[in-house]
This record gives sequence, structure tokens and C-alpha cells, in this order.
Amino acid sequence: MDAIPGANPAEGLKKIADEMKAKFDEAGMGSVDSFVDTLEEVKEMVEKGPAGILEKMQGLFNDFKAKMQELMDNPASIAPGGGAIAACGAWYGNAVVAKLGDLNKEAEKMLEAVKDLVSQIQEPMDKLGETLKSAMSSLEGTVKKLAKLPSEVMSLADTVKGPEEVAKIDTDPMKKCLDTSGISSPLDALAGLKEPLKAAIEAVKVGVDNLVDFLESVPDKVKAAFDVPMPLCFMTQMLLAQAPEAMTQLLDMVDGMKKLDMAPMKRGLGQVRDTICDLNPETVSEPVKKFAESAKEQVESLDKMVSGAKLASGGGVKDALKAVPGVGKLF
Repeated sequence: MDAIPGANPAEGLKKIADEMKAKFDEAGMGSVDSFVDTLEEVKEMVEKGPAGILEKMQGLFNDFKAKMQELMDNPASIAPGGGAIAACGAWYGNAVVAKLGDLNKEAEKMLEAVKDLVSQIQEPMDKLGETLKSAMSSLEGTVKKLAKLPSEVMSLADTVKGPEEVAKIDTDPMKKCLDTSGISSPLDALAGLKEPLKAAIEAVKVGVDNLVDFLESVPDKVKAAFDVPMPLCFMTQMLLAQAPEAMTQLLDMVDGMKKLDMAPMKRGLGQVRDTICDLNPETVSEPVKKFAESAKEQVESLDKMVSGAKLASGGGVKDALKAVPGVGKLF
């Protein structure tokens, strides 16, 4: 479509945008557009550090274990401050310490498992972050720009009011994004991370499920540790009418761990799995190449429209005269 001097530029731009959108849909670029947007989200998630929530959980576990150790080092502090049980505080405290020791061993194993999860996820995520940074830089001027091309031209149709504004449209970036020769390299680099990421994500999934199960079981184990032992176990409810402060402190710490929201991390890792681990580079590169080839005609039409607008406003003539020896100095 050649530009017609005096014609409504918005109508011409809208026609080009509509033609581009039709080619866009025909090539299957909708999925590519979503892929690029999701890559941006994954990049932001990785920059925040998905291992951060696990590191926070590790810190809470350390605090929990430290509190148990503090109580175990001072059995006399475990008994309630009053009542019949206070009279035999040492006996009761030592009995609780023995059971807390068993729970402490379980917590130690879980803490080591959390540490392992942090180390397992950190390296592949760091590598993903580096690769994404490089890949997004490569895709910025090609795939990302190409995916937004129809909406960009439609936006111009909504804002450009006259030939003078059409003449200012820069079509060079549009022409450059039609060159898809470098698309394979960043996509292949991302696809190359599949296996280590799959292994890490699966390990975290299993580990987090185990962690949740453990935390669900801990409150009952803490309460059981403070039960009055034989031969006075039948008096537990009466003698511990008021929960010992030590037990309340431990239960509050467990409650804090259970409230730690791991949903953002799980959601982010799900995005990594769906976007990177399941990535077939051809599902991105083929639609991109197809659309780039078919969109050349519309970009050329827009380029002619811009050139026509420049000539109509005198800009093209002036540019030509500037290059003429002896005449250019007049401009």
C-alpha cells in the first residue's frame, strides 16, 4: 500500500496494522507473545531469588532448634510455675528433655534437608538468571519487538493525526526486527538448562511437601513432649491445666514456620518448569520466522507511507538538496 498525499494517515496506518495482525494470527504468534511475557516474569522471579523463602525457613528452623536446645540445657525451666507438678520440676523437666531430644533429632534432619534444597536450587537458578539476562538481551530487538509490532502500529494509528507526525515515524527498528537470523542461539541456550532445572524443581517439590508434612506433625509432638510421664501420666490434664511457657514458645515458633508463604516460590518454579523445562525452541522460532517473512510487505508499506509524508512536508526535498554541493549550506 503506497502512501497517498492528502489521505487520512490514521486510516492508512490502521489498514497496515490490521494486515499485520492477520499475518500475526496466521503465523501463531500469540503463543510467542505469551512466551516472551512469561520469560519477563520468570526473569523477575529469578532476580528476587526463589531460594530466599527456603533460606528464611532455614533461619526459622535454626531458631526453633536453638530454643529446644536452650530448654534441654536447663530442664528446671520447663516445668509450670505453680501447681503440683512444680514440686517435682526436675523429674518432670528431665522427662520432657528426653522427648525434646528425639524431636530435636528429627528437626535436625529436616533442617539438613532444607539446606540441601537451598543448595540444589541455587546453582541452576543462578545459571538460569545469567542465561535469561543474555537471552532477553538478544530477543529484545527481534522476537520481543516483532511480537509487539501489530499493536505498535495500531497505537500509531490511534495517535498520529497528520502527515507531519507520520514523517517522524522511525521504521528502522521495525526493519531490524524482521531479521530473525539470531533467534536460535538464545532459545537453544535456554533449552540447554532443561535437565538441571527439572532435577532441582522436582527435588524442591518433594522437599517442600515433606517439610509441610513435618510441620503439620510437630505441634502434636511438642505437646506430647510436655505430657506428664509415667506413673503420673493419667494426671496430665489436671496437672497441666495451664500450658508451660516453654511449650507455648515452641508452638508459637512452629506456627510461624507454618505461616511462611511458600506459594510464590512454588508458583515461580511452576513457571520455570512450564516455560523453560518444556521449551521446544521450534515452537517459538518457526512462528517468528513465518511472521517476520510475511510482515515484510506491511513494513515496506509503512516505510513508503513515511517517505511519502516526508516528501509532502518538504523534508525529503530538503534532505536531497542538502547533499548538493554549494546548495546544502543554504539549509
